Amino acid sequence: RAEVNGLYLTFMSYDDHDHRIVILKQPGWKPRPEGAIGVSHLAFGYASLGELMYLYKRMRELGYDKPPYCVNHGNSTSLYWRDPDGNQVETMMDNFSPSETENYKRHYQFSAAFGEMDEARFDPDKMLALFEAGTPDTTLLDREEVRRLVREGKL
Repeated sequence: RAEVNGLYLTFMSYDDHDHRIVILKQPGWKPRPEGAIGVSHLAFGYASLGELMYLYKRMRELGYDKPPYCVNHGNSTSLYWRDPDGNQVETMMDNFSPSETENYKRHYQFSAAFGEMDEARFDPDKMLALFEAGTPDTTLLDREEVRRLVREGKL
């Protein structure tokens, strides 16, 4: 369990991945009305940045809006879409191995040194352009590099 700026997160897994399910409690959220049907968030993991960028490009070609939230979490890179019911659908990839992710989250991700999550929020069109121009994945998946590129207006 972690607390970040009043947001409470509980990560659960059934294997060696850092999480398969996350339970969130955020200030201002209220319980769904009794009997409401729906899922608030599903995540689909991809094996590479190339796969993630291909999916992004394909969704845009099919007429979908940009995902409203794209961020490098440090341990993963995620694009959060909205389905027709308003639920979040995350397309993501792990930036580290499961054991590296566990160590990263335990010792760094929720520390003051990590900074604010939104510092690594990026424009997916700029990410795609950098990817297609040959910027190395090691740069585009590194949270500190992403933060730098965002500050420079390149991402």
